[in-house]
Amino acid sequence: MTNFEPLKKLVWESAKADNKREFDEACDALMKKACEDIWRIGWSIAPGNIDEVYKILDDLTKWSHEKWLEAMKCGDAPPEDVSPGEGFLCLKNIIKEAVEGKPKHEVF
Repeated sequence: MTNFEPLKKLVWESAKADNKREFDEACDALMKKACEDIWRIGWSIAPGNIDEVYKILDDLTKWSHEKWLEAMKCGDAPPEDVSPGEGFLCLKNIIKEAVEGKPKHEVF
C-alpha cells in the first residue's frame, strides 16, 4: 500500500508555517502520488448490471459532495456554488438516457 503520510505531513507543516509556495508544492506532490495510485480503485468496482452502475455513480455523487463540504469547512476547497458531485450525477443521467435510447444531453 502507498504511504501518503509523509506527503500529508508536508502539506500540514507548510500550512502551519504559512508558506504558500511550499504548501502548493506539497499539495501538487500529494495529488501527483494520488493520481499515480488511482488505478487501485478499479478493484473496488465490479458492477453486475446497469442498476449497479447507477448505484456506484450515486455513491460517488454523495461521497464527493460530502467530502467537498468537509473541505470547504476547513478551507481546503473553494466555496463554489456547484457541487463537484454534480459531474457524477450528470454522467449517470447521460448513461441512463443512452441505455433507454432517449439521449437528451449533448456529450462533449
